[in-house]
Amino acid sequence: MKKLFASILMILYLVPSVGVTVSAHFCGGELMAVAYSDKKENKCFCGKKKMQKGCCQDPAVTLKMDDSHQKT
Repeated sequence: MKKLFASILMILYLVPSVGVTVSAHFCGGELMAVAYSDKKENKCFCGKKKMQKGCCQDPAVTLKMDDSHQKT
């Protein structure tokens, strides 16, 4: 039981310290895809629809602990 508890605590600390990147693809204001990687792929999920220039957006958010926490 102690090993299971220690493993869970280790995972809860490891994920924010390493960091996670979440990116989303919006086409015409609609959410089309969500990815949990840092790959820069230029795939548009709009299909064959004719879209205006600048209608697609790819915001990305990196969730990571501050460096000041790791120094202490």
